[in-house]
Amino acid sequence: MCLCGISLGLMGLYLFTYKAFGQIPPITQTTESAIGFSESSYTIVQGQTAEIVITLNAPAQKDVSIEYETSDETAQAGRDYHATSGTLTIPAGALSGKLTIPTVVSKGGARLRSMSMKLRSPSIARMGSTTTRIYLVPGPDSRTCT
Repeated sequence: MCLCGISLGLMGLYLFTYKAFGQIPPITQTTESAIGFSESSYTIVQGQTAEIVITLNAPAQKDVSIEYETSDETAQAGRDYHATSGTLTIPAGALSGKLTIPTVVSKGGARLRSMSMKLRSPSIARMGSTTTRIYLVPGPDSRTCT
């Protein structure tokens, strides 16, 4: 007699098999890691480099790659920050990877500006948070036009 089933636990989906007579096989975890931003938003001083952390909720057994891209909101690529896109790879066993976005001291006056970064197409992980907002705040070198 064999009882088979699926159990949804706190950390994901597990498949199990139980034999009424004989040895009980080990439980096999079949869930994928979830990938997303470590923060829902970031605040960066204009002229500094933004460091955006992408995290997995559990280490993956294989490398995980994901595409990323910045997009304008009130901040504009070329004027307030350097547009950034590409593919980030988090090595097997690791929990995070880091992206950098150089920002520029705005010449249009000292104002709060925002941009966003989006994630898409993870290789083997499921999607967690797909978008984060990045606020660019005036720094000490920013001057307001009078």
